[in-house]
Amino acid sequence: MLKRQFKIRGLDCAEEVAILKRQLGPVAGEANLAFDVLRGRLTVAGPVPEDAELLRLVGETGMSAELWDASRPEGARSRLRARLRDYLMIGSGLALLGGDNEGTARSVAAAAGITGFRAELLPADKVKIIEELVDRWQSVAMVGDGVNDAPAMARSTLGIAMGAMGSDAAIEAADVALMTDDIAHLPWLIGHARRTLRVIKQNIGLSLTVKFVFAALSFAGYASLWAAIASDMGVSLVVIANGLRLLHAPNKGKRG
Repeated sequence: MLKRQFKIRGLDCAEEVAILKRQLGPVAGEANLAFDVLRGRLTVAGPVPEDAELLRLVGETGMSAELWDASRPEGARSRLRARLRDYLMIGSGLALLGGDNEGTARSVAAAAGITGFRAELLPADKVKIIEELVDRWQSVAMVGDGVNDAPAMARSTLGIAMGAMGSDAAIEAADVALMTDDIAHLPWLIGHARRTLRVIKQNIGLSLTVKFVFAALSFAGYASLWAAIASDMGVSLVVIANGLRLLHAPNKGKRG
């Protein structure tokens, strides 16, 4: 029998499952609907309703859906492991904090290539762990997509949410939202942030150096007003040009 999988945004608990059953049951038959709340997925057995009609029906509930390609998971996992290796190479550590049982957390951590994990955590437990990490390392980023992640994301130094499939609470608490829902973009994001900070420091350093030089020349009687104006304008153009280099920054982490 034909089976189709859909990724459902907003499928967080049994209440949403009941809503979808009431909405889709009369069309597809409740026996043909299977829900995976943990992954936010819906499996529909049979050709009814058509994909477009199902997406419309889900949209009427306030949730949203997209067709899930069964060929994506393995490629996504291998790509994720490669990107996380890039993440480790830029000097950062990784840990998985999950609310699921230990077996599930262990399998997810193994699939992602993460060695450290904690399981069966309540939202308060996640907050406590993040606070401990912040006290120890000062800078801690947390990536999450659910309501239970929001308090810990708010407590972290940098909260990163899955923008497309993440809950509204997680997106609101986050500092950054990955709109493609691809965590493999994380190493690129960190690298780009570091490049941006480096350019800012270069621009500030250049501006202050030129101003100090002309201040000293002015006191010595070697600088004219027009020279000072010309140098200031010249530095402004150099600063703008230096900042524009970020538009051509490497985007290796964004591909795939």
